[in-house]
Amino acid sequence: MSIVDGVEVVLNPPEPVRIKGEPGDFELDLLFSIDTEKEKIAEIGLTDIRGSFDVDSEESIYLYSPEGQDEVFFKFDSTGAFVKSFGRLGQGPGEVQGGVSFLNISPRD
Repeated sequence: MSIVDGVEVVLNPPEPVRIKGEPGDFELDLLFSIDTEKEKIAEIGLTDIRGSFDVDSEESIYLYSPEGQDEVFFKFDSTGAFVKSFGRLGQGPGEVQGGVSFLNISPRD
């Protein structure tokens, strides 16, 4: 920190300073991807992943995609393999009206 023309200036280094073993020191490894440009994913009706998502205690992944062709919820296992889709847009039993801003997966799901 320094004072320039009466103004306090904080100088930030171009790269964050990391100390090995400190919080924030981590690496990400790609395990799998759910790619809507893959033919198998498009065939299940998942064409856009702009909706909400959640992960359950078994590391299954749930995606909500309001752009789904028939169903709007998609379940993938912990390896990224498609399991099932469910839930249609509508106002009847088992249907959703849309506008889901978050998912809340419970142990019963």
